[in-house]
Amino acid sequence: MKTLTWQNLFSIALSLFIALVLLLIPPPSWALWFKPPWVEMIVFFWVLYLPQQFNLITAWFIGLFIDVLTNAPLGEHAATLITATYLVRKFYQQLRMFPLWQQSCVISIVLLIHQLLLFWIQHLIGQHPVWIIWIPPLMSLFLWPLMVTFLKSSFRKILLATSF
Repeated sequence: MKTLTWQNLFSIALSLFIALVLLLIPPPSWALWFKPPWVEMIVFFWVLYLPQQFNLITAWFIGLFIDVLTNAPLGEHAATLITATYLVRKFYQQLRMFPLWQQSCVISIVLLIHQLLLFWIQHLIGQHPVWIIWIPPLMSLFLWPLMVTFLKSSFRKILLATSF
């Protein structure tokens, strides 16, 4: 296993930055509930394919950053993202062996767990959570294979240089 160079770290940070920008872009009113969980999927991708360099602490800070960007209670997204990332991290060796359609199903289930935890936390702190929590995992079911294919082709050099 080789360490990441600054150029590779910049590429990973750029992919996360693009996902955070996509999080902040407001969708049209008719598509409000059809916003894919870009940040979570990017985090899961890096945890799956660079597990030694992308750890739970990174996921925690990204979750805190989502909380700050979306004006959510501090720690809400951080707690749910670190829990979902832990599940992906725990089974990353098995997930990497799955075909893309099976990976997509497992990632959708993990995202559903993430959404259920977020729903529960919002309910506990007195917010009125929305009941349409199954749409983002459903969106990821179809977007995961496309995103993985795109990111693998875009970051092939990083993935090959740091493979173990």
